[in-house]
Amino acid sequence: MIILKNILHPIEQGRNILLDIFASRTGKKKAVVLFTHGYKSFKDWGCFNLLGEFFAEKSLIFIKYNLSCNGTTPESPDRIEDKEAFGRNTVSIELSDIREMINRIAYMSEIEDNEIDRDNIFLMGHSRGGSDCIIAAKEQDRVKKLITLSAFNDYEKTWASFYDIHKWQEDKVIYRPDKLTGELLPLYFSLYEDYQQNRDRFNLKNAVKCLKIPFMVFHGIEDQFIYYQEAIEMKRWNKRIYLNLMPYTNHNFGCRHPYYKNYLPEDWQLIAEESVKFFTP
Repeated sequence: MIILKNILHPIEQGRNILLDIFASRTGKKKAVVLFTHGYKSFKDWGCFNLLGEFFAEKSLIFIKYNLSCNGTTPESPDRIEDKEAFGRNTVSIELSDIREMINRIAYMSEIEDNEIDRDNIFLMGHSRGGSDCIIAAKEQDRVKKLITLSAFNDYEKTWASFYDIHKWQEDKVIYRPDKLTGELLPLYFSLYEDYQQNRDRFNLKNAVKCLKIPFMVFHGIEDQFIYYQEAIEMKRWNKRIYLNLMPYTNHNFGCRHPYYKNYLPEDWQLIAEESVKFFTP
């Protein structure tokens, strides 16, 4: 198995994307799964490395990466150190990062040409990363399949359920705790302003309705942050969706960080198996 960790990909405005590649040499071209983490998360969270190994063993190339403004740094890829970058992040920046990664697949040199199918790109994302992937799949014709995990279906509605929007606007910043360190992380109102300036583009309902590609949705019945009814709503908007409602599991499907075991948690094992079936022709 090929495991390439912490590849630095510089992008505009001094931002960097740090990425990992998981693959197996089989002598045959393989589709690429591009995995996007969620809010206050990172590419090495929980069982994501084990997930990459599972996909590689099943003859898929798995690429996961740190969004450029998720607060991690090249020196600390699994810890939010750059609070200012974290606070200044926007959906526009995240979508730009996804587009950058899709573009990189077209010329990436880490995998031999006879091992990679550059025309078969699949997106997979957890939480806000999943919601971002819905927009990216709508905008990027090169995306052939999509899987979301615990994704929400409305940016504004989700933020309003967690934050006092009026106070956020008045103060220009709110603070959220980092669950790993307890430190307070800033969240600037520019995130919401970016949404206001791009309401039509970031309309998840319209994006879901427009998608014609195969689309699978996983959601835990006991998700404590994003209620599973949002997944059901997406199914109503797009009858093509393969809906997987998982009982007795939460937003992170029973995993937490750090995760020290050398096997996938039960729910993630099921997600991995069903995802490989979905992604494999």
